[in-house]
Amino acid sequence: MIPGFTRKYPPLEILTEEQVESIHRGALYTLEKTGMRVDHGPSLELLEKNGCRVDRENNRARMSPALVEECVRRCPSSYVLKARDPELDLMIGGDTVYFM
Repeated sequence: MIPGFTRKYPPLEILTEEQVESIHRGALYTLEKTGMRVDHGPSLELLEKNGCRVDRENNRARMSPALVEECVRRCPSSYVLKARDPELDLMIGGDTVYFM
C-alpha cells in the first residue's frame, strides 16, 4: 500500500455548520422529491426492493430522507482503493492525503 502523507493540521472549514446542514437538507429534499435517474435495470430493482419509489418509465428513483441517512450512517469513514498491484493500493479517508 502506498503510505501517502499524514495530515497534521485540521482541514479548512470554509462553510459553517449551519451552511453544511442547509446543503444536506437540500440534498435530502432533492433525492426525495426529484430523485435521480438510474439507467441500470438491476440497480433500479435493488433500490425498489430497499424502499425507494421507482418510476420505471423515466428510470427515476426517489428515496426517503430516513433511507439516505441510514446509508450514510453505515458508510465507513475510510476504505482501501484497490489497485491491480496490491503495493499500489490507497487508503482513502482518515488523515491520509495523496497528491495526484
